[in-house]
Amino acid sequence: MGNPITVATLSDLPPGACRHVDADGQAVAIFNVGGTIHAIGGTCTHRGGSLGEGDLDGTVVTCPLHGAQFDVTTGQVVGPPAGESVPPTPWLSTARRSKLTCRRELLCSGAEKR
Repeated sequence: MGNPITVATLSDLPPGACRHVDADGQAVAIFNVGGTIHAIGGTCTHRGGSLGEGDLDGTVVTCPLHGAQFDVTTGQVVGPPAGESVPPTPWLSTARRSKLTCRRELLCSGAEKR
């Protein structure tokens, strides 16, 4: 099993915040919803906007480019113009010293390549 990749710290992501991170070449959007961290593929399926730079309202992020909306807990589209969901990234962990990490060997099954 490979070493974990640190993508952020909990202090970088207060409740209600979102952030774009690069996880070994893959775009990932991370969110803090009421103290629970969620992560989904970081690129909007409509026109490629950065979901980590969008607006978070509850569990829904709005893409900054054209307003597509996604549920950050599942990656499902909840508002147009996007027609496809983004992948959730279940490999995100907060296990070590308040660091948000992912495991390198699981990246290919999580977020899309940039």
